[in-house]
Amino acid sequence: MSQLAPNIQQLLATSLERTNDCVGIFDAQDTLIYCNEAMASMYAQPLDAVIGQSFSKLVEYCYLYNKGLVIEANSIHEWLVYANQKRRQSPFRNFEIDLHDGRWFLATERVIDNDFIFFYATDITEKKRTEKQLQVASQELFKLATIDSLTDCHNRRYFLEMANIELQRGARANSDCSILMIDLDNFKSLNDNYGHQGGDITLAQSAKSIKENLRPYDIFGRIGGEEFAVLLPNTSLDTAKDIGERIRQTLEALTISYLTHQINITTSVGVANSANSELSLEQLMSFADKNLYRAKHSGRNKVIA
Repeated sequence: MSQLAPNIQQLLATSLERTNDCVGIFDAQDTLIYCNEAMASMYAQPLDAVIGQSFSKLVEYCYLYNKGLVIEANSIHEWLVYANQKRRQSPFRNFEIDLHDGRWFLATERVIDNDFIFFYATDITEKKRTEKQLQVASQELFKLATIDSLTDCHNRRYFLEMANIELQRGARANSDCSILMIDLDNFKSLNDNYGHQGGDITLAQSAKSIKENLRPYDIFGRIGGEEFAVLLPNTSLDTAKDIGERIRQTLEALTISYLTHQINITTSVGVANSANSELSLEQLMSFADKNLYRAKHSGRNKVIA
């Protein structure tokens, strides 16, 4: 067995040199006393240059020259104070690190005999890339499920879901909500005159103009065709009418360029409020719809509450 030991030690040393994983040892003074080529590359220096350097000097080099380890800090000294507090706080810790060349590593530090630190890191770049792809795909799926692709506002299903949550929250807080039902006037004639593409451009531009008149916390959705809805949290009926009027005036002043045409539109708005009642979202929308109907049948281009 004693005859095999030197061979085993040589095999271990060769394996550590050839592996793409990063392996190193820091002594009690945080001087790097051993590492392989892979770990030296983390500090963007050759192997013979990193051996004998302190952890602080290795990290400072990366920070000053924007090479190797990515150090996200306004002050390298503050970063080092924080890092040194962590390094021997527990016998074992895992953390992720990224390099300026785009690679990611899962690193392990283990405190061993004599307060030395054994460092080991394995490349997880492909895993991080896959996670990013899954995140992007998840965001795209969420957008497809919740956003109306033509107007970039909430689709009907997601609007109803979010508006219902907000209405219930308002009821618990004894805070009234208002709703606007917005319908573009004479849209069928517009489609007949300019075609569906002209109609689509008109819808998209109208939605953009409506959104610009709303607050960040208002909930805006396309209910169907040329009809939109806005739930206005913590908003009185008078304020809702003012917002509706602002939207009406904005759309009336809007001119949409399509091919050689200049398209002008108007809109009718119905308003309802949940004050002093326990209306469901369906009931609140029904009241606003009735007021929208009145606006349509009293000459259009009106806001009625």
